[in-house]
Amino acid sequence: MRWIDLAFLHWRVPADDIRALLPPPLEVDLFDGSAWVAVSPFRMTAVRPTFSPPIPTATDFPELNVRTYVRHGGHSGVWFFSLDAASWIAVLGARSAVGLPYFHARMRERRSSDEIQYECTRRHPGARAAEFRARYRPTGAVYRAEPGSLDYWLTERLLALRVAHRTSAACRHRARAVAVATCHGRRGCEHNGRRGRDRAAERRAACAFRTRARRRRALARARLAVFRGRADSKEPFRSRRARRHV
Repeated sequence: MRWIDLAFLHWRVPADDIRALLPPPLEVDLFDGSAWVAVSPFRMTAVRPTFSPPIPTATDFPELNVRTYVRHGGHSGVWFFSLDAASWIAVLGARSAVGLPYFHARMRERRSSDEIQYECTRRHPGARAAEFRARYRPTGAVYRAEPGSLDYWLTERLLALRVAHRTSAACRHRARAVAVATCHGRRGCEHNGRRGRDRAAERRAACAFRTRARRRRALARARLAVFRGRADSKEPFRSRRARRHV
């Protein structure tokens, strides 16, 4: 498989905030005294099981993960809080085979020159709502991160850790070539701000529409029941205006 159009978006976070979210065997990995959280949008390509042909809808799709950096048994690794993907097959396969917290999402990635426009809205049944929208592009030349630097510490990770079965899955790779980039966007686990108000208005409108639709259906069923009752009786059917003059 290959990752393309990848962005590493990082935030410095107090270590205690991350420590409260990790299972007991894992320790927070710190750089310069702080924990770090990353949101990584990208596109997966050339995805297929070993020694098998590509599977339609599961070989090329956008994916987005939210992760932090941990240590376990003397090794550095990553801990995924969530992974959203546009392929249902990939989501179900990863959940059953690896046990990672994959979620299905409606995703769209568009390239305009060297800029990537990325949108992700979680649609997984029973999952907490989450949304991500961003535009990002490179603003510097490609370079190799130097050992000991923050860029090297954030990208040179050899283990993706999971605790369910006390095992770790190795994902070994060479040191990444990176470039400085600029990003504009929003993310969140709950809709807030102006967009949240817009979404709330949309939900109220949809609820009102469904209520009106239910009322119309109930009225139609009542009218049909009345008509059937009259049809079963021997009294001939008469309009409301005709009955008014009887």
